[in-house]
Amino acid sequence: KSAVIAALAGAGWFLCDRSLLGALLGGGAALSGTAFEATIIHYGFFHYVHPDVAGVAVWLPLLYVTVGIAVGNLGKHLVDAHE
Repeated sequence: KSAVIAALAGAGWFLCDRSLLGALLGGGAALSGTAFEATIIHYGFFHYVHPDVAGVAVWLPLLYVTVGIAVGNLGKHLVDAHE
């Protein structure tokens, strides 16, 4: 799972962004999203059936990278459409 999601995140960044800002948004989403999920897991509000590190699945940050890149591009599109 992790290799496939990492390849999708890399391909998404390469095909749709290729900017330092996109990479930073993806990394920020990975850090903040995973930290939030680790927090709600810690307090017992959620759990993974097969957790890897800090109660979360190892593929989760890679998924957040993909989401961060997509949301950054959506925001850029919306801003550019109003100029």
